[in-house]
Parts: sequence; C-alpha cells; structure tokens
Amino acid sequence: MKNNNIQLIIIVLLLFSNAFTIFLLTRGKDHKHPPYISDEIGLEGSKLNHAHQLEDAHFAKMKNISDQIQKKQSSLFSTINNNTVNQDSLLTEINRLEMDRNKLVIKHFRAIYKICDSEEKTKLTTEINEHFSKPHRPRR
Repeated sequence: MKNNNIQLIIIVLLLFSNAFTIFLLTRGKDHKHPPYISDEIGLEGSKLNHAHQLEDAHFAKMKNISDQIQKKQSSLFSTINNNTVNQDSLLTEINRLEMDRNKLVIKHFRAIYKICDSEEKTKLTTEINEHFSKPHRPRR
C-alpha cells in the first residue's frame, strides 16, 4: 500500500513537470513586438500616445512582411533537392521583401523623429545607433 502511494506521488509529479515543460516550450512561440522606442527615449503625454499609435501600426506591417519572408524562405529551402524550381526568383522575392522591410524601418524612425524635440531626437539617434551596431542572431 505504501509503495503504491509513493508511485502515485511520483507519477503526479512527473505529469506536472511535463505539463510545466510543455508550457515553457510553447510560451515562447508567440513573439511579442520589441519594446516601444518611444518609452526608451522618454516621450510623454500626447507625443507618447501618438508614438505608440505609430509603433503599433509599424509592428503590424513588420509582422506581415516578416511572415511573408519566412514563407518565401521556407519555399526556397524546401526546393533544395529540386533542380526544376527557379530558386533565383525566390531569392529575388526575398531580397525585395527585405528591402521593403528596411524601408519601413527607416520610414518609421523618421516619423518618430518628427514628433521629438531636440533632446528626444538625440536620445532616439543614440538608441537607433546602439541597436543597429549590435550583431543580431536570427530568431528561431
């Protein structure tokens, strides 16, 4: 009887640990957008609200383009063993989407820059330079 209770406790603990592990593994799959740069540079009041609106719209556009790039890359890598598919056209589409993404980033930072005063502009420029000077690993 005592042996059965110990086995039952061990099984319950293993079930909980498995459930917790699955939770941790699936939790990271839904990528949140990066922090608002407007918060980093210290915008306040109506400027902050306006910047958050700009940032939310920007993140939605960036997610759309990132999803498109991911699909194209998936298609490209699934054609590795197929010589009949034109991989150059897929690469061209991926490059075009990457250029579009970079243009969106520049456009977004210009929009934020326009609503900043001189001190905030300096902070924004510093944040941008620090962010883009760091090497970034690809997301998994």
